[in-house]
Amino acid sequence: MLGRLIASEAETLPSLLEGMPEATRARLAVYLYGRSHTHELGIRIAATCERRALKQAPGVVGDALHDLSRKPFAAASFGLRSV
Repeated sequence: MLGRLIASEAETLPSLLEGMPEATRARLAVYLYGRSHTHELGIRIAATCERRALKQAPGVVGDALHDLSRKPFAAASFGLRSV
C-alpha cells in the first residue's frame, strides 16, 4: 500500500485513502512528512485529517503538519543553487 501511495498521482490519492481510518492516515502523514522524498505526500495526506487526529499522532509535529497542509504547497528551496 505504501508503494502505491508513493507512486500515486495527486488525483488518485483520495481513492487510495478511502476507507483508511483517520488515525492511520495521520500516522502515515507524519511518517511520510519526515522523509525528504515523501515530504509533499505527507502534507497531502495530512490535508485529509483533522487537527485532533494529527495532534494525537506525534504531538507538536502533528499540529505543525496540520497548519502546513492547509496552506498552498511550496517546494523546498534548500539545496538548490541559483544560477
